Amino acid sequence: MSKLEITWDHLPRKSIERKYPPRSRGQDDGRRELPNSNSRIMSDCERETISAAEDHIKEQVQKARPILNNSENKIDSTKTKIETNSFHDLPIDIKTSYSSELSKFKQNVEQDFENWKNINRDLEAFKDKHEISREPVIKSNTQIIISLAIISVLLVIEIFSNTNFLKTALFGGRDLALIVSISIAAINVGVSFIVGAILLRNINHYKVHIRNLTYFFSSLYILFFVWLNFSLGVYRTRSEDEMLKFSMTGENLDPQKLLEFGRQSMQPWLYISDLNLVGWALVIIGITFASVGLYDGYQYNDTYPNYGRLGKKEKIARQMALGVIKNHKSKIVDLYNEYSDKGKNLHEKDMDNIETWAQEVNTFQLYFISYQDAVIEWEKDLKHIIDEYRNNNQKSRQTAVPEYFNTNLKLDDRFYNASLMFSSMKNVFIDDIERGNIKNKMISLVQEHYNDCTEKLDRLKSEVETTTDKIIEPYRIY
Repeated sequence: MSKLEITWDHLPRKSIERKYPPRSRGQDDGRRELPNSNSRIMSDCERETISAAEDHIKEQVQKARPILNNSENKIDSTKTKIETNSFHDLPIDIKTSYSSELSKFKQNVEQDFENWKNINRDLEAFKDKHEISREPVIKSNTQIIISLAIISVLLVIEIFSNTNFLKTALFGGRDLALIVSISIAAINVGVSFIVGAILLRNINHYKVHIRNLTYFFSSLYILFFVWLNFSLGVYRTRSEDEMLKFSMTGENLDPQKLLEFGRQSMQPWLYISDLNLVGWALVIIGITFASVGLYDGYQYNDTYPNYGRLGKKEKIARQMALGVIKNHKSKIVDLYNEYSDKGKNLHEKDMDNIETWAQEVNTFQLYFISYQDAVIEWEKDLKHIIDEYRNNNQKSRQTAVPEYFNTNLKLDDRFYNASLMFSSMKNVFIDDIERGNIKNKMISLVQEHYNDCTEKLDRLKSEVETTTDKIIEPYRIY
């Protein structure tokens, strides 16, 4: 509630009495029999005293006027805000936003659909050409991660195992064993994965000669990694005794023997029977991991060559087109919620303004009442001065006092009426009943504006959703 800093000063009795002394002038006029017994006109002292009191009241009114004017302006401006439709621009603004969003959406969905249509056309042409009736197998991100994880784990395991198996069979010890293990693992796992992903899928190709070539080269690669791992196993077995002798006796290694072991490992089929447990372990681990890598690469995507790639491309294009629609519908909802929240905030603000208006009007009313109470006090002080004059006048005269001496002194009626004294503000002075009625009308008006706005927002949202469906209808992605 606004606090109006107004205090009504008491009537300056002493000052008035010094200027218009009621005792001495009453006695003096009484001795001269003034005013005469038949007079209906007050004495000069009475008129001057009353005039001084009226001047004081007028000064108080003037002092209070700027503060009350400020309050009046606040009351009027608040009332204007309430009566003005705060929600008027919301439907207009959201309609503009919707139009902009629809325009962008129509352009984007057309572009994305055209892009998807071209890619889908290529996919369908590929299916027809390659006589494929099924849908492409597209691995999820999780499945891709699992495939890559398998390869990574296999690489680590094989490097670790081979290093431990070879460190006692190579002159360079663990360091050389690690280098060799990394190289072998890269072939067994890494190269096998690549061969499986690129070459092996062609065994499903619709062209017979491509399938035959694929079988041929795939067989060659399988023979290669089988040979490679048997060679490693044979070398590990053949060199073990020589490396053990070197480590125990410190005798010099015979380069010719190491070279001979290398030549023998190039023809592992001749020495399979000589393989020891560690050698067989190397062979089995290597061939197993190479086979797993080959199969993992083969299954990494669709098993028909290039079909998975085209399928994934089509899926991404489809998701982009669908994403445009999803984002657009989400934008519609977001805009609706945004403007609905704005409406709620404006509604709350209007309700707060109504309460502010009611409180200010009540405060204004209280000060009008306080003014009227002050007038009564001013009149009492004035009556005291006048009574002193009349009493002294009566004591000093020989004739009867005028009849008006026997009536109670009253200020002019206009001073009792705050609406007259603050005539320009009389419309602001409202009693409790009227204030309550106006407040209820304001609440009804604001609620009417708010409900109308809400209905328009709902209707516009429904219209935009209908328009969206019409835009989407020609596009058969869905």
